[in-house]
This record gives sequence, C-alpha cells and structure tokens, in this order.
Amino acid sequence: PTVNACLDSFGEDRVVFGGDWPVCTLGASLSEWVAALRQIVHNRPEIQQEKLFHLNAKRLYNLE
Repeated sequence: PTVNACLDSFGEDRVVFGGDWPVCTLGASLSEWVAALRQIVHNRPEIQQEKLFHLNAKRLYNLE
C-alpha cells in the first residue's frame, strides 16, 4: 500500500495521517478508514505508528 511506500521513501518523521474527511466517508466511515490504515501498518514498530497517527502532527503544528 501507498502508506508503506511513503514511510519507506520519506521516513517516519515526514509522514502524517490525513483522513480527507468528510470526502473519505463516501466509501466508509472515518473509523473504518482508520481501522484499515492501522491494519496496513500493524507490522511497523509502535513508534512509527504513533508518529504517523499523532506525534508528527503534534510536532509539525507545534501543539505541545
């Protein structure tokens, strides 16, 4: 899947989850999209998953 290619190409510190809400809900609910993405990245280290889903956005948007 594309997300794994992005993580491999750009590195775990340069990829941020984006849900494309509300457009993504045309095919499934947002929670279903998140669950699908979690399944795709489940073999990656926990820290990479945390960076993808929230730590990178927190850092980039200076939300600390």
